[in-house]
Amino acid sequence: SRWKNPRLTGHFSAEINTALLGGVVVTESVFNLPGIGRLTVEAILSRDYPVVQGVMLVFAFTLVVVNVLVDLSYALFDPRIRQDMRP
Repeated sequence: SRWKNPRLTGHFSAEINTALLGGVVVTESVFNLPGIGRLTVEAILSRDYPVVQGVMLVFAFTLVVVNVLVDLSYALFDPRIRQDMRP
């Protein structure tokens, strides 16, 4: 299956992270808002690598936290998973 290959799963995660960043940049540009997307673009254009690394770290951490919360919420909404968790 496609999801059992760790390379493809990592690639999928990178695509989500890229889509999140792209969406933030577009939203901030359309509504003329200062934020992390614009900061990222300006840091990339000025080659400010510590800022780029920090922003990517924040996005990656956010992605991991959201994925963990979604995985934990499955047990609340799906009774079949709740039954599987019992010893």
